[in-house]
Amino acid sequence: MLASALYSSSRRFWTTASWLAASAALAGLLAIAVPALPAEVIAYGRLATIAGESRILYAGEGLNASIAVSLFGKILQFHVSGKCGSFNCIL
Repeated sequence: MLASALYSSSRRFWTTASWLAASAALAGLLAIAVPALPAEVIAYGRLATIAGESRILYAGEGLNASIAVSLFGKILQFHVSGKCGSFNCIL
């Protein structure tokens, strides 16, 4: 009776461990398979389709916000979370 209890406990442990390992491997594969966010979306948000001739110089994602720096003609723009935070005209 003790042997059957130990066997079922051991079997439950290995079943749980194998499910945990499989789910961790699947999560790793999904994290690698997700494509990066386009820089235009980081800079302009939902208005990315009307970005026009702007050139994205830098785009980065943080924990709380995403930032981008773009050049539109001679205007240097700083974007935070899809909204233009500030701009400067380059002479």
